[in-house]
Amino acid sequence: MNKRLVIVLIFALPLLLLSCQSYTSREGLASIQPLPPLGEEPIITKYSTLQEQKAEKENAILKAQQEKEAALAQAQEKKEWEALQEKLATLNEEKKTLLTQISQLKTAMDKQNKNLETAAKEIAQLKAAQEMFSRQAEGETQEYIQAWNEAQKTISDLTQENETLTLEQTEQKALIDELQSQNEAQAKELSQTQAERVLSALNAEEKYQAALQDIDALTEENAQLNQQILALQTAIEEKENAILQAELLAEQTTAEQTDLLKLAEEALEAERLALEKERMQIPPLSSITFPRIYSTEKESTLSVQGDKLKTIMLPLDDAVWKDPNMANEVFTSIKDLDAPVIFVTGHMENVIALVREMRSDAVLFSTGAIITTFPIIETSDFGVTVQYTDTLRLRLSLANLPQYEVLQAFLEDLDWQTLQKIASEERLNKLETITEEGSLTDPTLMGASLYEPSYQDWSTFSPVSYRQMDYPWPLCEALEQAGFYDTYRVTHFTEDTDAGNTLVTENWKERVDYLFSRKMIPLESSMLTIGGESVPDENNISRFGIFATYLVP
Repeated sequence: MNKRLVIVLIFALPLLLLSCQSYTSREGLASIQPLPPLGEEPIITKYSTLQEQKAEKENAILKAQQEKEAALAQAQEKKEWEALQEKLATLNEEKKTLLTQISQLKTAMDKQNKNLETAAKEIAQLKAAQEMFSRQAEGETQEYIQAWNEAQKTISDLTQENETLTLEQTEQKALIDELQSQNEAQAKELSQTQAERVLSALNAEEKYQAALQDIDALTEENAQLNQQILALQTAIEEKENAILQAELLAEQTTAEQTDLLKLAEEALEAERLALEKERMQIPPLSSITFPRIYSTEKESTLSVQGDKLKTIMLPLDDAVWKDPNMANEVFTSIKDLDAPVIFVTGHMENVIALVREMRSDAVLFSTGAIITTFPIIETSDFGVTVQYTDTLRLRLSLANLPQYEVLQAFLEDLDWQTLQKIASEERLNKLETITEEGSLTDPTLMGASLYEPSYQDWSTFSPVSYRQMDYPWPLCEALEQAGFYDTYRVTHFTEDTDAGNTLVTENWKERVDYLFSRKMIPLESSMLTIGGESVPDENNISRFGIFATYLVP
């Protein structure tokens, strides 16, 4: 068997070799191509193929590099264009801000000019009164001088008359002397006829008596004239004294009016300088840094242990006020409450306008302001610590978390619940950051604009139809878990009847602004009308504040 296999293999092996050689030769012959003539197609070799591949690779690399450089240049141009657009938008915003500030400064200057015009009118009225008084005093002085001249003329006439009477009296005395001489002469002539002597004596006696009577009458008339002269001199002296007193009074009144005018001008200038100094503490909103302390000349105060602490929460409009008198209206509506702690939220332009209008110490934050009369010890990103009494400190925190999408979706009957749940995580984290500031041992007040209702206000028993569900609004519940009490809810009987709405529209009436307290006792609270903010605006939106009192143990 093995021999047969060996023989078969001996004959098969040469046949196999012959057949392989014949196939290989035919295939090789078919694969050989004649060389192309010179000057026609290039000879393709392994080297030329490698060179061509290398050239194609380099061209591809060059093309890719060129495309990359073109893409980079295009991206750079796009980036520069976007930067220019962003810069242009920033410049436009800054321009709008500057225009707004210029408008506000112009309004303030107009108001200041009106005050100066009013003061100028008052000064003009005082000057007019002064001139009228001076003219009146001058007129009285002229009357006194005229009376003095008339009295002097009367005295002169009386003196002249007195001199005439004295001359007549002298003549009468001379006549008496002459009669006496004649009587003596007649007495010497008694030796003449007795009858003639007696008759002459009688005639002389009669003339003598008549002369004596004339002398007595003239003497009495002279005495009366002297009394009249004395009375006129007394009257003239009284007139002179009255004129002197009137002149002194006029000088004194003029001096007092001048001093009053000077004091009024100095007070106006001091007021203007103080106002300008206070306004310079707050730079333009585009360049302001927070927190920023706003100081005034008002003295800080301390409370006494056991006193009630008054507090106000003021949610202002989120859009810039169009009415320049809105800040004054808001301040006027709360001024009589005399609260030493006021929380303010809203657009920062409105917040700054109110702080300047109130002219009280305050701390500005990016979300609002805290206005207080207590001494400020330290500030942080979301609040301040103040000295409440000699031995007790008080923490004041501010939370402003605007959220418009949920409200808008609710009003448009969209899926607002899904939006609310998506936004809750970030809002809860922000609220936690605010509550963790400050010491946990200090009594704490928080003013908060959360832009969502309290979960306590929504229940199946609510008289408001859209609230008739137990919806878990999370922010108020998170604050309660952090140890805070909702002041309005604690101090009112039931959420079903005492809703305390702070944001009111045509289809939405909710309590979205709050006062929370920790380690303090809420005593009472009420809704607060805040000037023009509580009047429906062009979008039919009204805002209301909260006024509350606390006891700090």
